[in-house]
This record gives sequence, C-alpha cells and structure tokens, in this order.
Amino acid sequence: MLAFEVDDLIIFQDLIVQLRETRLSKYVIKDTPMIVGVHKDAEDIIRSVG
Repeated sequence: MLAFEVDDLIIFQDLIVQLRETRLSKYVIKDTPMIVGVHKDAEDIIRSVG
C-alpha cells in the first residue's frame, strides 16, 4: 500500500495516468483503484458531522 499527500488532486491524477502509459507499467502485476480521502484534524471532523 502506498500513501500520497498532495495539494492538487487533479495534477496528481494526471501524473498517475501518465505513469500508467509508460513502458515500465508493463511490469505492474496488479493495478488497483485509488481510494481518495481528505485529511482533517479531529476538530474539523467533529465540526463537519454536526
């Protein structure tokens, strides 16, 4: 499992798409979907639920 932290999700998504089109991608045995989440502090989580 890999974890990435980025400021711009669209730029990161474009990078992943570009990497999947490289010659080296043929050595990837299993490419699984990415799970995207937003990092929040505990206080922000409490505020967002109500």
